[in-house]
Amino acid sequence: AASDVYKRQRVVGVMWLLAGLLLSGLTGRLARGSYEESLLSRVRLSIMMLDTTEISRVLAPNFRWNWSEGTKQPSGRTLNYGLAPYLADAAAPFRQRLVEIEKANPDIYWSHFVTARQGWLTSAVFSDRMPAVVGIVTPHRPMTLQDRVDWALRAERVEGPMITEWGELVRASSPVIIDGQMVGWLAFDTGASVWASVQAVARLQTFGLTGFCLLYTSDAADEEDSVD
Repeated sequence: AASDVYKRQRVVGVMWLLAGLLLSGLTGRLARGSYEESLLSRVRLSIMMLDTTEISRVLAPNFRWNWSEGTKQPSGRTLNYGLAPYLADAAAPFRQRLVEIEKANPDIYWSHFVTARQGWLTSAVFSDRMPAVVGIVTPHRPMTLQDRVDWALRAERVEGPMITEWGELVRASSPVIIDGQMVGWLAFDTGASVWASVQAVARLQTFGLTGFCLLYTSDAADEEDSVD
């Protein structure tokens, strides 16, 4: 009889553990989605602070960039920069406006305007809080098929974690539309550690609750067996 009770408790324990793993994975995913949606909602709200005239000035035909020497990151990846002298003055009001957006969102690292230029997905304007940004752009990659699809669909997106010279980042981007035309994304970069911790806390809380229920169930079963 005792062996039967022990076997039954083992089965129940394994089932509780499996349930805990499944539930913790689910709650972690839900927490991640909630955090990303909250971040995207703030990007959408910040787009309302942008000035279409300033954006149009940045996107003028004079905006062209040339490659500069890339810098080697600790990860071994080379971060490429582009020189765009036209933006030194043309983007000045836009850069200051991004400063105001960052003041309203103090938990983010920085905000920037991402667009397609010369076939590349390019961060064209950063705030004045970021060092050495005057006349500097960051070409991230040649426009991929997914980039073009997201552009056509005017899609929001969350990318990352990505390793940069400033550490691991998560990027939330929302489309900027002028006169019905997609012109780019406003992007928020934030620390990947916050993004990861939100999920980790949700998983640990759920698994901890499952463990508590397992102990409670086990104690209750022991008491029942002792009465019998």
